[in-house]
Amino acid sequence: MIFSYLKDRRLYLTFLILTLIILRFVPFLYDQFDDMIGYICILILFMGIVLLIPDYLIWRERIRELERLKAISIADTELPERSMNTADSLYQELIAEYRREYNELKSETQQQNKDLRDTYVLWAHQIKTPIAAMRLLLDDRKDPEINEQLFHIEEYVNQLLYYFRSGSISNDFVIREYDMDSIIQASLRKYSMIFIRKKLKLEYEPVGIRVETDEKWLGFVIEQILSNATKYTKTGSVRIYGENGNIVIEDTGIGIAPEDISRVFEKGYTGLNGRQENRSTGLGLYLCREILRKLGHDIAITGEVGKGTEVTIILEPHGQSHPFV
Repeated sequence: MIFSYLKDRRLYLTFLILTLIILRFVPFLYDQFDDMIGYICILILFMGIVLLIPDYLIWRERIRELERLKAISIADTELPERSMNTADSLYQELIAEYRREYNELKSETQQQNKDLRDTYVLWAHQIKTPIAAMRLLLDDRKDPEINEQLFHIEEYVNQLLYYFRSGSISNDFVIREYDMDSIIQASLRKYSMIFIRKKLKLEYEPVGIRVETDEKWLGFVIEQILSNATKYTKTGSVRIYGENGNIVIEDTGIGIAPEDISRVFEKGYTGLNGRQENRSTGLGLYLCREILRKLGHDIAITGEVGKGTEVTIILEPHGQSHPFV
């Protein structure tokens, strides 16, 4: 730190050194006053060092204070007390003005985001009404293909709703002990039409697991995984079973490319399969991981192109001491 200080005071030090040099060479111009000039040089050097010590202590304290403030949000930062230095005072006034504008912009942006989120949530709720009406009308026609497309429309609307709620889902949690089989079976009933329509075989082995969780949000996660399994499995089966206290959902679908494995949980990432199928939003698995981690669970995925995908819902991650965050 001392070197930084000396660098900041280089003009002062340069003046001091030049003064000493000039005074030291004066005796060569005149044949007297040699001892007096020497004493003057020593006195100037001593006074220069004495003045530097308190200046250095003040400088060091201000640097430490600024380094501490770096780790604090600009909106919460209390600026250091104004110094007698005019430049520092002007800098502080400038920072205070920037902070005021920042807080105004932040508040405005937050309000805009809230308004936008509320608008999307309202739209999603409103669009469910015509979807339900269309479902009733289509029941008379018994057209499986149209009903399936309507099912997917409703599925994407629900995904949008859960996405906008996911930022504050902890407030919506109802944590109790649930039977995992009842949650899984409710999701399977919802997707039974898709299994029948695509003639996919379902291999479900009751897991016999009870866990502290939120039924609605964990059910949404299972539905998202079933959605992917049925979407990317054209023939074959979907198998659900328990393993080491976890839930495993595996399919015989198109699998996952090796380069996609590490990125499938990123928001908006669709991967090779999503681009080929052109039916992926890139939100499903991202929401699954976010929701599960806030519930105190976790998720893992493996797969191989052409051989299927295996998704594991880890109900009690190692070292997890609290059911939700």
